[in-house]
Amino acid sequence: MAWNSFGNIIGSIGNKLGAKDYGVSEWLNGEKPLGPTQKVTANILNKTTGGQKVSSPMATPTTMRIAPIADNTTQTQTQTNYVDPTATAAATAQAANDALVSQRQAGISAQLNSYNSMFAGLFGKADAAAADQSATTGANYGTQRTNLTDQYNQEVPGIDMSYYLGGIGDSSLRGTGLRKAEDALKMGIGSVNANEATDLAGIGKELSGLKSGYQADQNNIETLRNSANQSTDANELLALQNDIAVKISGLQATTDSMDTAEGFRGRLRASTPTQNLSPIKATLTSLMNGAANPALKAQIGKQIVDNADLSQPQKDELYAQFINAPVA
Repeated sequence: MAWNSFGNIIGSIGNKLGAKDYGVSEWLNGEKPLGPTQKVTANILNKTTGGQKVSSPMATPTTMRIAPIADNTTQTQTQTNYVDPTATAAATAQAANDALVSQRQAGISAQLNSYNSMFAGLFGKADAAAADQSATTGANYGTQRTNLTDQYNQEVPGIDMSYYLGGIGDSSLRGTGLRKAEDALKMGIGSVNANEATDLAGIGKELSGLKSGYQADQNNIETLRNSANQSTDANELLALQNDIAVKISGLQATTDSMDTAEGFRGRLRASTPTQNLSPIKATLTSLMNGAANPALKAQIGKQIVDNADLSQPQKDELYAQFINAPVA
């Protein structure tokens, strides 16, 4: 009993030593090899227990708990969750810029669609103005031809009578005078035709020039659209928006003024006068060179001038050059 009690005491001491050294109890239970300190303790136990492993409920490993030390895994997790304020601010700014860029790109696309549709309105008005002026020009020159023919038909009897009154109705001079009057008519009509062709060509040239200038702007629309779609600079896009707005405003102003005196229709009217002086001058020249008496020639010439579709300054010029009489 004495040895048994003494062995229990030694076993208890061994268990406590094992718990303190964190390994002797495991050695006692055959769970791990001995360390230097544990070997000394084991020698004592072998001598006192006869080499028997001693265990105690106090020495079971399951009763030992040591708090774990923070390791690298925990530290790494903390670093992964760290948020850089500078990076966050930069990401927020980039997202705002991207949204603004998209908004302005959409706005530019809408602007360009509106701008493109405006050209149809401009060209439509230009075509209408050119067609109207061409019709007006043709009608005016037609009137000139009619007037020249009517004047000739009205003047011939007077010219013819003047030769008979002068006692030379049967002479060749009468035939020469009538032939000159007919030649003057043909010359006048030929001049009217030439002027009409020139004016109609001028209308076509004006129309073509206007269209070609604005056609270049219209063709540039897709270039502007591509430039906007490729840009990531919100300020650059804003500048482009403003530039397109100016173009739209200018085109609208031009379209609105198409039918004014200062606009395209007005320019066409100015370039195609309703009456050209050349054929009338040719008629008057032939008349004045004829053999009729001066009073009769002056009377016929005055009728020609009065019936012509001329401005007052133009009539004054013809009176001074051919008739030498002031306007009544």
